[in-house]
Order: sequence, then C-alpha cells, then structure tokens
Amino acid sequence: MANNLEHTSATMREFTLELLKQITDNFSEEHIIGRGGYGVVYKV
Repeated sequence: MANNLEHTSATMREFTLELLKQITDNFSEEHIIGRGGYGVVYKV
C-alpha cells in the first residue's frame, strides 16, 4: 500500500506575535480548547 502523504506538499505559514495576540484575545484562557505535548490550542 502506498503512503498517502508521499505526494502531498506542505505550505508553511508565518504569523506575527501581534496577530496571534489579536486573534486569541491576548492568549486568553477563555479561548483555550486544548493542551498537548506541542503546546496550547486556541480557538479563533
């Protein structure tokens, strides 16, 4: 069986700290939807 990810491409996106603060309401606890090994996940 072939690897399904073999022929996909990834696009990297960069976000400024100012934009992240704006869309998460300065990393508000109210916007957290989960926590994991790679960090906190916020809803927008």
